[in-house]
Amino acid sequence: MPGNIAQQYQGVFMAKVTVSFTLDDRGDRDIVAWLDKIPAGAKSGAIRDVIRAHLRGGVSLGDIYQKLLELDAKLAAGALVAGAGPVNAGDVDEPADVALALDNLGL
Repeated sequence: MPGNIAQQYQGVFMAKVTVSFTLDDRGDRDIVAWLDKIPAGAKSGAIRDVIRAHLRGGVSLGDIYQKLLELDAKLAAGALVAGAGPVNAGDVDEPADVALALDNLGL
């Protein structure tokens, strides 16, 4: 039979792989708080989603919010924005999914 065993039996069975890791109660406080908010039975899926987003180089709403906070701090400290003025929608190269996520932030 051509192909390897994984190709031949794809979809026939699935091996469960368990991965354990430790968190520091102070240094990883944000991660612990996030995990505590996830309903029972949904933690593994949430962790897989976050890892896959990272592997794809995805940007989360949390990433965007953090950058907005950093920008706000710079503006409060007196930073100026060069060339500030009206922006036409056609002037911005922004993917539709990113635009929708930003629109839904409610800021």
